[in-house]
Amino acid sequence: MKSAASVRPVLALNEKNIVGIPGFSRLPVVNVVTVRMGVDDAARETAAREYTDEITFEQATSIAQYRQQFKQQIESNGLRLPYGGALRAFLLADRIFRRHAFATPQYKVKAFLSTLVVELGDFVWLSHPLVPDFTTGAVGLANVVAEVTDRQPNYAEGYVEFELLDTRFMRLTAPFEIAPLALNIPVYSQATAAERETYMFMSFNATGGLNSDGTPGNTIF
Repeated sequence: MKSAASVRPVLALNEKNIVGIPGFSRLPVVNVVTVRMGVDDAARETAAREYTDEITFEQATSIAQYRQQFKQQIESNGLRLPYGGALRAFLLADRIFRRHAFATPQYKVKAFLSTLVVELGDFVWLSHPLVPDFTTGAVGLANVVAEVTDRQPNYAEGYVEFELLDTRFMRLTAPFEIAPLALNIPVYSQATAAERETYMFMSFNATGGLNSDGTPGNTIF
């Protein structure tokens, strides 16, 4: 569930290379994640471990939308709060929320063997006139960017089965680079559009976390 280096699709899946009508479903909603860590070594070791620390994260927008909490609990015997446990827990909860907080649509696609070049983690354009679009309620997908989460080739019968996730529900972010001094990248107000998309720029709490032109500043996570 790591952020991709690029969300640029590598192939278009449509009626020209899809066999039949893709299946569709939605991932289960998870909008509350509790992470328990720091095994209590003072107690006698049993199957029901006891933990000294517990952190709960909530996706407030999802809770408000569904008017219900869908909880997931994670227990770690190795994480310790003073040694990066809180950051690890935050990253894991954030990645779970990105995929599951809004019932991400999942498509099962059977395509010709020529699509074998697509790998796990790649992004594709998905188009099909008979698949529901869960953002509009209408029928028909057009160039929806989807992430490949499963890939099962069948060489004997000449097809590949894919599982795809609709990225419109996943709040994906793109990573930014840190510019070395040698490049002499100017401050945000003087940077080009390409430089603003490539590099991380500093914004401050005093300005509300906004850039000089009023746009939201970059976030670390």
